[in-house]
Amino acid sequence: MDLLKPEMLGDVIINIVNILILFFVTKKLLYKPVRNYLAARREKELAALTGAQEAKKEAEEAKARCDALLADAEKEKETLLSGAKAEAKAAAEALLADARTEADEVLRKAGENAEAEKARVLRDADREIGLTAVELAGKILGREVSDEDERRLIDDFFKHLGD
Repeated sequence: MDLLKPEMLGDVIINIVNILILFFVTKKLLYKPVRNYLAARREKELAALTGAQEAKKEAEEAKARCDALLADAEKEKETLLSGAKAEAKAAAEALLADARTEADEVLRKAGENAEAEKARVLRDADREIGLTAVELAGKILGREVSDEDERRLIDDFFKHLGD
């Protein structure tokens, strides 16, 4: 069995020539455009990858800025809070000082009023005792005591009480 018969040899050569022509035509017409397409696609992928890396870097920088702003805001909050606490403490101390001053003033006035009332009561008691003593002296003497006698008797009475 002969694989290659002479009549088929011409067909095989024509097929080989057709395949070679098709190969060169395809290479000439399609190879460069496909190669250019693949190169352009590779460039786009590299550009997209570079863009993604830059976007990631920018996002990390933005996150760092946000973290710094957040830390600054936290510090400012703490500063304001401690300032507000200090102001509240100072206001409370001022209120306490005012209340103490006012209480001291009330106590001082109450003491003065008590002393004045005590002095008035003692004067009234002295006068009543003196009048009672004059009446008794008048009854004992059996006569009415003049104003001058009354004053002299009262003064003598208190002199003897003071001794």
